[in-house]
Parts: sequence; C-alpha cells; structure tokens
Amino acid sequence: MRAAAVTRFVDIATFFRKRFRLKDSSRPGEIQEIRNRFRCRFLRHARLPSPLQPCSTSTSALMHGRSRDMLFGGTAGKHRRPSDPTYGRNAQPSKSFLSDHLAHAFKGAPRRVECRKSFSARYRKGILGRTGGMNIQELAATLKLSVSTVSKALNNREDVSPETRKRVLEAAERHGFSPDPAARRLRRQSADTIAFVVSPPQTSFAHPFFLDMLMGVNDAMDNSGFQVIVASARSVETEIDVFKRLIERQRVDALLFGRTRRQDERIAYLLERDIPFVAFGRSETSDAYPYVDIDHHVVGRAGCARFIALGHRRIALVHAPEYLMFSHLEHQGYAEALRAAKIRFDKSLCVEAAISEEGGADAARRLLALPDPPTAIVCGHDLIALGVLRGIAETGRVPGRDVGVIGGDNHPIGRYVQPALTTFSAETHRAGKRMAEMLLARLAGTPPQELQEVWAPELIIRASDGPHRVPDASGADNKAVSPKRSRAVQA
Repeated sequence: MRAAAVTRFVDIATFFRKRFRLKDSSRPGEIQEIRNRFRCRFLRHARLPSPLQPCSTSTSALMHGRSRDMLFGGTAGKHRRPSDPTYGRNAQPSKSFLSDHLAHAFKGAPRRVECRKSFSARYRKGILGRTGGMNIQELAATLKLSVSTVSKALNNREDVSPETRKRVLEAAERHGFSPDPAARRLRRQSADTIAFVVSPPQTSFAHPFFLDMLMGVNDAMDNSGFQVIVASARSVETEIDVFKRLIERQRVDALLFGRTRRQDERIAYLLERDIPFVAFGRSETSDAYPYVDIDHHVVGRAGCARFIALGHRRIALVHAPEYLMFSHLEHQGYAEALRAAKIRFDKSLCVEAAISEEGGADAARRLLALPDPPTAIVCGHDLIALGVLRGIAETGRVPGRDVGVIGGDNHPIGRYVQPALTTFSAETHRAGKRMAEMLLARLAGTPPQELQEVWAPELIIRASDGPHRVPDASGADNKAVSPKRSRAVQA
C-alpha cells in the first residue's frame, strides 16, 4: 500500500510539473515543491484514495493549512501525533482535494486553490498584466526586447530612449496590452489612491465648500494615475481614527483635508508617520507641511474696517468655533481693526456660533437682546450670516438698514437673499485644484516649505452692509455717506 501511495504521488507530481511548468529536478524534489506550494505536509501521513472523485473541501481550509481532519473528514487520529504508527490508518477519505483539483483542471474549470506564494509570484512576473490575451513576456518577445526594457518604457522611465518607448507603446496599443493596475500597485507597494477627508464640524457632502473643492481636486487628478476616495468623520473626536484606519491599512498614499485647527492632532500624526498630505489652512501645531489658505485674518480686519468707515461703532463678531484656525485668525483681525480705530474692545460683542443658519440666528437674537445692541455684525461664515439676517428680521429690524451684516466666504445663495449678502471671496474650486497639484509635487519630492500659499480674499459688496443711521431731533433717520469702494468687488 505504501508503494501504491508513492506511485500515485509520482503521477501527480508529473502532472503538476507539466501543468505549472515546474523546474526539472529529481522526483523527490518535485514532490517537495508541490507540498511547499500547496502547504500540504500532512500528505506524508495520509494515503490518497484510488478513485479520482470530485471534492467539496473548503478552500479556506486549503489556503490556511488547517487540520488533516477538516480536509479529509472524520475524527480518526484527531488526538494522535504523526509519529504514532497508527496515525492515519483509520482515516479512509472518500474525497481528495488533489483529485478535486485534477478533475477541475482537466475539465478546464478555474482552479479553486491558489497558493499564496505562486499567486504573488505571478503578479511579480506580470502574468496578470493582460487585457487582449497578451502578457508582458509575450509583448517583449514580439518586440525582441527584454521584459525589463518593456516595463521601463511602459512606466515612462528616463533610461529608455524615446524611439524604444514609442515602439513599445505603439505595440502595446496594437496588441491591446495594458499593465494590470493591481500587479503594478503590488510591485510598487503603492495604493495609487488619495483620500479627500470631509472634516467636522461640517460633514455634509452637499455643502458648496466641499463640493467645489472636491471638483478642483478631481480636475487636477484626472491624468495623474491616482484615484480619489472621499472619507468623513462624524465628530472632531473620532476623525483621527479615520486617518489612522486609512494609513495603517495602507488604503491610501496621501491625504487632503481642510478646516485645520489651532492644535491639530491630524497634522501631528501625519508628520510623525511621514505621510504626504496637503491641508486647507494653517495651524499652530506646525508650519512644516504644505497648505493652501484663504486668509481669514483679512476677513475679520477688513470686515470690521468696512463698518467703521460706514460710521458704525458698535460692531459685533459672530465667529465659528474658536478651535478652528480660520476662526481664530478672524478674531485677531477684528480686534486689530478696532485697535487701529481706537474703539474699545467689548467682549460681549464676540459670540461663537455653530456653522449653520440656526447657529447664526441664535447668535443674532442674543446680540440684539443686549442693553446696547450692535448696529453691525461681521460673520465668519456665510451660513452664519444667513442665519443672522433671519435673526435680525425676527426682532422687527430690517437687515442691511437697521443692522449691517457682512459674511465670510461667498456662499452661492448669498446673492439671492434679501438683502443680497455682502461677503468675501473664497475660491474653493481653485484651492482644491491647487492642493492636488501641491500633493503631486510633494509626492515627487518637493520640500513642504516650497508648497505653502496664503491667498487674500476680496470684499464683494452687495446690499447688506448699510451705513450707520442715527435719528435726528424729529425721530427720522439720517443716512451716513458711503465711503469710496475702489478696492472692493462690486456684485
């Protein structure tokens, strides 16, 4: 029986040698190679059945080399060691994973067992890099070039002459060949993927800020070879976990994100792990990273200065949460404009609000309920400003006439409300495109200090920033004279 089992091993080894083009060597060596490739060392202790019958053996059991009993059925010999002379005697398998493999192979059906070693080897050799029935070896043989030369030409390497590159590309197009993306990613240890992370406190994909920026990113990435995925977090506290999952599971090569914070653990984490990224905004955490920023210090300073020039002295600031860097910069600019005009800073006129219409409306109600309410309000965000307009109207006042309002980032709906919202420009589409271009440059090795840009926004004057009105002796309002608008954008 032992001789019969060995004979069958030799027959199977001959088949596998032909089927998988194993190297020519002695038969014991071939048998060992088969065992290694399919992780089936338990065959030394089990006999093969005589008939070639189909098998329903679990693929996962074969892949992970589980116990002999799971593969051959039954519990015989379960508690005995392989060195035991009685080991395997009572195990009479009615099915065999090898016979199943042979039967399916002869029928031309796909193999259900794939050795991890041979699978990765096939990728490394480029066997799966085919679309029109030709792999890279066959393409190289057709051109009478080495496989490495063809590979370099397909990857636009500089050490290949233009004539050879052109010849290879033309042949690849003629034969319908293109390198398999999965094989290429495996070979380069790269995911060819960039993540665009939608950052709290705004997590809605429908917001124009993120949509415009994402469209800009997409425009820049069209011909880069990278795909862009979008990820989001439900809260500030859990966002760092999203970053860790993306990086530690090797799902992305680089990241883009916005709404930087004064103390930003995302930036600290990415710098520590040396992960390429570009942020929309600056941070106090570090300045050693690439960024594009629209300067909200200008929004706070120029917005407040605009109202001062219109005659207002009670000027409020409704800003986004203070932990956001752009909000902190607005606050600094606002205070700077008051100091320049020698107007006392009143802390009660600075109100933090959620970035939403409801947040702005609630802030307006609180400000207008003060004993000495403001006559003008600078808003750090247009969604906040739209809520402020509603809150002013709810108190019986007329927005733009009784209380002036200036927004911060040119929301598309701002021009259609009544009164039309005066605000500042925010080129988010251009910013997204520039961020993507910076990321590609960073991946190519450009130092981060050369990839830092701060853009100054422009004031867009509409109708909501009316001049201060003071009642005369008869109770009528006298309208102040509007200042010149030579440096502002009229819209």
